[in-house]
Amino acid sequence: FPEDEAGFGIDDQYYIGSLGLLVKPVTQKRVKEVSVYIAEDQVYYNYFTNHTHCPKNRHITLPANLNQIHLLIHGGSIIRAYEHPRCSLPLMKHDPFTFRITLDTSWNVCEEV
Repeated sequence: FPEDEAGFGIDDQYYIGSLGLLVKPVTQKRVKEVSVYIAEDQVYYNYFTNHTHCPKNRHITLPANLNQIHLLIHGGSIIRAYEHPRCSLPLMKHDPFTFRITLDTSWNVCEEV
């Protein structure tokens, strides 16, 4: 969100291209929770659990578990992924894609497949 000046100084979370994925790793020792800055009033979904997160004052507070990285999907996004990992790319050639379709706060999907 290049128009959001409040996010310019944040260097411990990042978006993956235009996919709608937001990554927030834990970067400090001995913290119990992390705060994720959200550039707009939009719902986000946990990639692994599908739990919804609605920001309050443009922040989401998440537990700082050592065994999990926070990967959030922006509401309104469509994520295409292979959900069946294999040892060889040629073996994955005929595996089906999994589509994760998330709704935004207006119950819309903003992207095309």
